[in-house]
Amino acid sequence: MKRNAGCLVALLLLVLIAVQSTVAYEYPLSESAIRDAYFLGTGPKGKEASFYEPYTRSYSILPNQPPTSQITIHTPFLQVAEHARETPNYHAQDAAKEFSGKSMKFQVFLDVYFQRSAGKQEAPETGRPLQGLTITLTQSHKVIAMDVVDSWELYLFRDAQTLAESPGEHIELACDAASIESAPLKVEVKTPDGKDYTVEFDLPSLQ
Repeated sequence: MKRNAGCLVALLLLVLIAVQSTVAYEYPLSESAIRDAYFLGTGPKGKEASFYEPYTRSYSILPNQPPTSQITIHTPFLQVAEHARETPNYHAQDAAKEFSGKSMKFQVFLDVYFQRSAGKQEAPETGRPLQGLTITLTQSHKVIAMDVVDSWELYLFRDAQTLAESPGEHIELACDAASIESAPLKVEVKTPDGKDYTVEFDLPSLQ
């Protein structure tokens, strides 16, 4: 009886390890991963407001006070799920045909607010209007080169009590998904008012 119980425990551990190993950043996507992404996007979870929650981090200029800045990553897996969710009359075989062997990007979306500072802000080297923001992605102490795909100013936030104004910027970044590994990813944001924020995404636990 004890021997049977021991075998059962060992079997359960193997199953648990197998399940955990499937929940990790993967690129290029296998056909089974594409199908999993399809069923996530078209299933009940894909219709929930928390669909992007595991892929999003947020922080405030002042703790527990608005405005809230937000950073969201779109892994290839999430992009397939999102595409499946938004495309009518779309099937698992369609997703497999469309994304198998396809070169994909790793995307980062940022909505960043900061305190208005005096003086003119110099344009970044990219030539895009990032209003003096500096964004750095690192993995395993290595900086990940990202391209600025697009950016635009967010609405000006004005605190109702202090009347302090906080300008904002939306930034979209992308890189070859092959340059990202299944390791913790740090996103550091330095704002023109001298603030430095770092958030971390645990890619070994995200698809």
